Amino acid sequence: MASKFGMAGGIPERRVRPVWDAIDSRQFKNALKLSTALLSKYPNSSYALALKALILERMGKTEEALSVCINAKDLLYKNDSLLIDDLTLSTLQIVFQRLDHLDMATSCYEYACGKFPNNLELMTGLFNCYVREYSFVKQQQIAIKMYKIAGEERFLLWAVCSIQLQVLCGNGEEKLLQLAEGLLKKHIASHSLHEPEALSVYISLLEQQAKYGDALEILSGNLGSLMMIEVDKLRIQGRLLARAGDFDGAADIFQKVLKLCPDDWECFHHYLGCLLEDDSSLPVLTKSSSIRVSTLTDGQHRHIADDKACSYYLYRITNLIYFRVKCHFHP
Repeated sequence: MASKFGMAGGIPERRVRPVWDAIDSRQFKNALKLSTALLSKYPNSSYALALKALILERMGKTEEALSVCINAKDLLYKNDSLLIDDLTLSTLQIVFQRLDHLDMATSCYEYACGKFPNNLELMTGLFNCYVREYSFVKQQQIAIKMYKIAGEERFLLWAVCSIQLQVLCGNGEEKLLQLAEGLLKKHIASHSLHEPEALSVYISLLEQQAKYGDALEILSGNLGSLMMIEVDKLRIQGRLLARAGDFDGAADIFQKVLKLCPDDWECFHHYLGCLLEDDSSLPVLTKSSSIRVSTLTDGQHRHIADDKACSYYLYRITNLIYFRVKCHFHP
């Protein structure tokens, strides 16, 4: 099902490469001419149609691009013998996204995943679509499914982050955090953790439940060695101590950070807060922080508007998801 070696969307790569070279050099008229010739040789290729749609969109011919994209989508649905690979789907996704039709890109991936239910490449693409749509529940569901298939740490982290975002945005119950913690503990018991990002997510999950003592214990234990940069570890430790009400201990930690990084203004702000026994300068990771998912006037783009207290954490969690999702569309 996936692209074979030397193939791009079911077409020999040597035939596709000139089209991409023309696109990369912004010679769109030449690229359109080449893609038309490619379509004449492969008239039933969804990938060739997707390439043409991409070129038309770059040329500003949005209506034509959308029409060609829909034709490619319909071709995928109608012909069961056609190759369905992530390269074709991700190219369609790019065009649909630029044309403000994310739902169509998502439906393509949903169809592909329904046809090939255990293909991790396609499921990752579908997860990426849900990330762009801020569909946190669906993100969680597909991430859990991938984790059950492959047992990889990254898929579990995607699921946990999706749960955190549900609760942060007020769309999930607090007990979901207990579910996420249970999943992480079970994974740690059998496989431990291997990435610094995993430790950050685990600590943020405990912090979201106000389990500051547990988070400090994890940070000072064996898993704490995953945090290779000492000053980053100290920053987290200081924040957790302050949240736990140990302002003296937190002040000592922040003082150590300032000795290592004297230009860290944020840390200096936290240090002053600890001296005054005021933790209002620290970011909060709770449901009460009023993070909202808003819809713009056109009803198609969505964005997250967060208050000052939670912006740092939401940014970090969302970036973790995007950092781990790679959507390759170039052969």
